[in-house]
Amino acid sequence: MLYFYTTDNVTQNQEAYNTFIESFIPLLASVPCPKCGMIGLLILYGTHPRNFINEDMVRIELLIQRVHCKGCVLITKLFEYES
Repeated sequence: MLYFYTTDNVTQNQEAYNTFIESFIPLLASVPCPKCGMIGLLILYGTHPRNFINEDMVRIELLIQRVHCKGCVLITKLFEYES
């Protein structure tokens, strides 16, 4: 999995997560693959449903963006790590 650091809680709803992903897309070319370490080979590759419990203790489902490495064929997801 690829974890990214943020001070905003982008997993609070789908719209916030999608906004973050749209801002992250231009940076994807500079992110190394977590398996092979090659830079510039990650591409967007669909979504995967994931359940979260928000701060109000309400379960929400988000479609988490998946990425695919064209070098080693790894498929992984983009998750938030809140600092």
